[in-house]
Amino acid sequence: MSNQPPVTSQDKSKLQPGLCVTKYSTSKNGGQGRHLRTHEGISYSCDKCSKTFSVKQNFMKHLITHDGIRHPCHKCSKSYSIQNDLKRHLRTHEGNSYSCDKCSKTFSWKSNLNCHLLTHE
Repeated sequence: MSNQPPVTSQDKSKLQPGLCVTKYSTSKNGGQGRHLRTHEGISYSCDKCSKTFSVKQNFMKHLITHDGIRHPCHKCSKSYSIQNDLKRHLRTHEGNSYSCDKCSKTFSWKSNLNCHLLTHE
């Protein structure tokens, strides 16, 4: 893990705004905020592989992948190192789907459909 201190609000004011051209359809889920943290120079490095992360939560989730425990889906051949990922996957087997009325895409989660609908605006 990086030994760098957290970025303070004073440090953030030194960052040059507008340099990144990455666009987001919504900031509701925090995607843009998470992405902006990648420009702050903070990183967390895995001691077991070469992966680095700018978001501590993603780093902590990644560490679990090295413990060797798998959570298999009993309806198909997929398995997951994170139990919540298996729970999310199980939704795909329930048959509930949310369809976009503007194109042929379907989603297991209504929130994903709502985010997708913004791409049609």
